[in-house]
Amino acid sequence: PYRLPLNDKQVFNFFASGDLENIFSFEKSLLKPILSQFKPNSIYDLSIIRTIYSPGLWQYIPIIIRNKFNFEERFCSSDIRVSKILKETYGFLIYQETFLHILKEISGISFADSALWLKIIMRDNNNTETDAFSSIFANGCREHSSLNEVEIASLTQMITVMSRLTFQKSHSLSYSIVGYW
Repeated sequence: PYRLPLNDKQVFNFFASGDLENIFSFEKSLLKPILSQFKPNSIYDLSIIRTIYSPGLWQYIPIIIRNKFNFEERFCSSDIRVSKILKETYGFLIYQETFLHILKEISGISFADSALWLKIIMRDNNNTETDAFSSIFANGCREHSSLNEVEIASLTQMITVMSRLTFQKSHSLSYSIVGYW
């Protein structure tokens, strides 16, 4: 099988140049300044940009760019697992898989139950079920992590707001690979 090298610096420099006319999934003119500021240096960076350039996440682009270079506004916690999980996305919850991973690792909720909660939160218009989730998640964090109460509240807030905007990492990454190719 053909193996596409995903670490070609010239390709990433090309993306950072913003000259992306006719590049699948990256041809939008508004991406030019974003990519030139973000300076993608991996296929995962391309996937992040592709994901955050969508309704709802657009507002977080300046923060993610700052986080990449200055480590500002990243989620700092007394439980290093949170930072490790969010490191790839520069401190933001943008992938559904990250949501599942946080729930499993930090609050002890199984992957099956995490997937169910994701579906519930995404369609909960009146926040009734989201409030129930928040309580279960916070209790799980108290039992399975070393997060303090402020960090639990902050992480819960991030999850309940951002999970509604998340994308499947596999979808975004595959589109990014096609654009890279």
